[in-house]
Formats: sequence, structure tokens, C-alpha cells
Amino acid sequence: MKKSIPKALTIGIGVILAAQILWVVVLKCAVYPWLIWVLQASPFVAAATVAYLAPRNKIYLGMSMAVFAALLSTTSNFIYASLELPTDLPGIQGALTFFGIALASGTVLCAAGTVVGYLFSSGANGNEGSAVN
Repeated sequence: MKKSIPKALTIGIGVILAAQILWVVVLKCAVYPWLIWVLQASPFVAAATVAYLAPRNKIYLGMSMAVFAALLSTTSNFIYASLELPTDLPGIQGALTFFGIALASGTVLCAAGTVVGYLFSSGANGNEGSAVN
């Protein structure tokens, strides 16, 4: 499989998007409540996947998943509020607060995921790609 940056980013964003969709399904159907905890780890999985698949700039690209996760989570929260579904932080001020919280937690998860993805990639051995270049 040929590694490319757009493919790695697309897969990473797809992981986060799938988790957001499953989040709504789990909350609406009230099945598998433990799955909510698994879905909250989606930035970790996305960052690990991107860092593993990217041919170069593994650390930058893996950490970029924190921004995508925060933006998508904030957008979802704003949409839920617009549809008058229960949200923790409604309104513009709530969205900004939610973004800050999501970015902070996403950064921690993505940092761990990036390290894991980098270590499992051949780039960690110096054979292929680079961490930052």
C-alpha cells in the first residue's frame, strides 16, 4: 500500500466522523452504554492511524487530528442545540467553551495516539519517512 498524506488524513477524519455518528446512535438507542467510553477515544485512534500511515510529518499530522476532533465535536454540539436536543453547553459562548475543552482533551489523546502510531510505523526505525520532515 502506497502511503500518502491525503489518504492518511482522510482515514483519520473518517474515524472521528464515524465516532460522532455512532455517538448519536448510542445515545438515542441507549444500547451498549460502555461504547460511549470507547467512542471518546476516537481522537487517539485517529492520531495513531494518521501517524502510522503518513509517509512524513507524522507528528504534525497526528496532532492535527486534535483540531479536527474539536471542530467536529463543537459542530455536532452546535447542531444538537439547534435541533433542540439536550446539550451541555448551548449557544455561542457554550460552543466556544466546548471547543476549548474538546481541544484540550483531544490534544492529550492525540499526543498519545501520535506516539503509538509513530512507534509502530517503520519511520520510528529510520527506514521510511520522518517524524517532522
